[in-house]
Amino acid sequence: MGRGSHGRHWISEDGGLYLSYQFLINGICRQSPLRRLLDVVVRELSCFKLDVRIKQPNDLLLEERKFMGVIAHQECIAGDTYLTLSVGLNVSQKDLPPQFTSLNQYTNVEPIVIEQLIDKCIIEIYNSMGAF
Repeated sequence: MGRGSHGRHWISEDGGLYLSYQFLINGICRQSPLRRLLDVVVRELSCFKLDVRIKQPNDLLLEERKFMGVIAHQECIAGDTYLTLSVGLNVSQKDLPPQFTSLNQYTNVEPIVIEQLIDKCIIEIYNSMGAF
């Protein structure tokens, strides 16, 4: 079980990718890492000719159906400031409510492609740490 926005909960079903990544940021965020993450995913999925749209502030849609959500949480621990980005990505689920979808309903994405996508996202956000 995970935590969504507005205190909602979700269950991690088989066929999805779920992760959290924590950054030590110590300072004020000048650039939204959440938005940067969404932009990277949209750019990387463009090779599949998918019509991906960002629904502000933290979701990605395919044909107006949610397939990815990101939540950001900032906290101070022992004087250090940390930002945690948590991602839920529907990859191959089939029996979803009508407002949700998964990538494999639109394209045959291999698991390694998803791993590479997440790696690129983390690397891009980490490389942009100068913007924090």
